[in-house]
Amino acid sequence: MARELIFQLSGSQFPFSPTKIDRNKLYGWTEMRAMDSNNKECKTFYTDRSGSIMIPKGGVSYGVVDTDGKWVNKTDITAVHLDGTPAQIIPSSFSAPITLDKAVSIEEFLDHAIATIYELGGEASELIKLMDGKIYSFIFNYRDDYEGDNAFLLESKNRLYVLIGKKLDFEFVGIEQTGIVSEEETEEVTSDEIDFSMM
Repeated sequence: MARELIFQLSGSQFPFSPTKIDRNKLYGWTEMRAMDSNNKECKTFYTDRSGSIMIPKGGVSYGVVDTDGKWVNKTDITAVHLDGTPAQIIPSSFSAPITLDKAVSIEEFLDHAIATIYELGGEASELIKLMDGKIYSFIFNYRDDYEGDNAFLLESKNRLYVLIGKKLDFEFVGIEQTGIVSEEETEEVTSDEIDFSMM
C-alpha cells in the first residue's frame, strides 16, 4: 500500500497518495554509454592512490574519523545546531496528520527554489473548497530527519500539488540607491579580430 499524506483543515482530515512528478517522465532523457571494441558496455571503477587496486562501483563508502584519526561509529555521532545545542529529530510527514494552519502569500511562495513536486491522488474537492484559493505552507520530511524542507500545498485546475524547496535570500537594489559606474579602460578591438557571437 502506498504511503499517504494526511492533511488536517477545519477539523477534517484528508488522506492523499502522493506521486512524484519526474522531469524525465515529462521531457525524456538521454544516456551516454562507453563501449569497448567488442561492443560491450564499459563499467566504472575506482583505484586506490597507488593506482594498482581496482575498486568496482559501489565499493567505496565514507567513514568518519575524530581529531586523532580514529574511526568513529555512526551510532556515536550526535547532530547539533551551529550554536552547539542538540538537534531534535523531525518526524516524517507520513507519520502523522499535517495541520494546515499557515497560509502564505504568492510572493512568499515565489521566494523559494522548488526542487520536488508531488501530485496528490484522491478526492480533493472538499479540501480545495476549504482552502479557498490559499497557498498553505508546512515543513516536509520524507523520512525522519533533523531538518525539514519548506513545502507548499496549492491547487491548480482542481488538482492538488505539494511543492518542496528552499527559500532564496534575494538582495535588491532600491530606486533610491545610486549605482556605481566603473571607469575602467577597455581594450580596443582591432578589425582583424573575429567576433564569434556574430556568426
